[in-house]
Amino acid sequence: MTFMSSKEICQCIRSGKIKIAYYAIQFDPEKSEKIGQKIFVKPDPDENDTALDKAIRDYFFDSLKGDSLYFHTGPYVKIEYLTNLQRRRFRDGKTDVISLEKIKSLVVASGEHLVISTNEYIELSDDVGASICATVSKTDVGFSHVSTIIDPLWRGNLQIGMSNLSRRGCTLKYLDNLCSVRFHYLEGEIDGTWERRRNWKHFANNYFEEDKQPKIPISSEELDNIVIPWRDIALTRQEWETFIKRLCQGLGVTAALVTITFLNRLHIQLQTLSSLSENLRINEAEIGEVELNLARVQKDLDTLNTRIDKVENMVVASGEAGIAFSSLKNTEELRIPMSFLLSDESVSDESVSIYVLFKGISSSNLTYEVVLPEEESTVNSQSRKKEAILQVQYLGEVAEGEEISGTVEWIVAR
Repeated sequence: MTFMSSKEICQCIRSGKIKIAYYAIQFDPEKSEKIGQKIFVKPDPDENDTALDKAIRDYFFDSLKGDSLYFHTGPYVKIEYLTNLQRRRFRDGKTDVISLEKIKSLVVASGEHLVISTNEYIELSDDVGASICATVSKTDVGFSHVSTIIDPLWRGNLQIGMSNLSRRGCTLKYLDNLCSVRFHYLEGEIDGTWERRRNWKHFANNYFEEDKQPKIPISSEELDNIVIPWRDIALTRQEWETFIKRLCQGLGVTAALVTITFLNRLHIQLQTLSSLSENLRINEAEIGEVELNLARVQKDLDTLNTRIDKVENMVVASGEAGIAFSSLKNTEELRIPMSFLLSDESVSDESVSIYVLFKGISSSNLTYEVVLPEEESTVNSQSRKKEAILQVQYLGEVAEGEEISGTVEWIVAR
């Protein structure tokens, strides 16, 4: 089977083998016009053409492709449900036909199946057939149908069954591209009884004769708002199902993120605890070392205190006196008395030492001698008063009118 090219399609339309009329034509996405009468497409311009003929021809060529012809969404849509209970939920309980021409667009819920009318009315000769194929613009969003055919000798509009196979709602718009029709020639003659099929009853058989449509109140005024309450419920239910699914997915993702965050923080805390434990171990070692050093220092302090006590026990007496040298007296010898008590008779003069410290005057410029006389006086039965003489002479020179002064301290120790 070989499909016709666009040129062959135009030739068949010129010869009358294919006749196409439109229920409405669309000038732009926001503007369309209902024709209201059956006017077949004329592919070639004519001097008797009206503005409507030209508009129909332009609309046809906009829909014609290299080897196919776009058919568009027509004025009516029928929703197919599985049970009578679902059908009785419509407002009047009689019909489920929606006027797409009036509502302009319809959201098809996920899993919902529609029978959609075509905007095109078509007539075929006995040696021409056609195949109806899906368009990429519809299949890309999950809105597709099983490919069907147009029989030879067919007269009327088409009804296309389509389902929303996606998980989301798809929008069906009035006069939107619905399907692609590819024409072909037949080899040989067809059975004459085939013609009877053109009289099969379709809800969209011929929109130009609305009063002849069987059992479908197409011209009813109630068609404006038909099925809207039930579809609102259906779409709301579908939206709730979608919302719950997304909520569960979101909660799953949130739980995963919370778990990952918790594990990450737990890992950081464990690392911190490990670091703290290591630092604690190091600190404990340092504390032990500090305690050991403190013990050593304490021992040294005890030794020092012992020595201080010994020194204090060794010191018998101490004192200080002021000394001064002037230019007139620097050659003289200063005699400084140093008195002290010997409270222990066992302490003899030979076991006592006298230590002298000069302050304010350098000892290198001094010469001194401690003389310990033999005289002593008894203070009481337990103490003896002893007096030593410090003889000091300044060796340096003192300028006239000046004076060099200082102090001398002494300690008498055993």
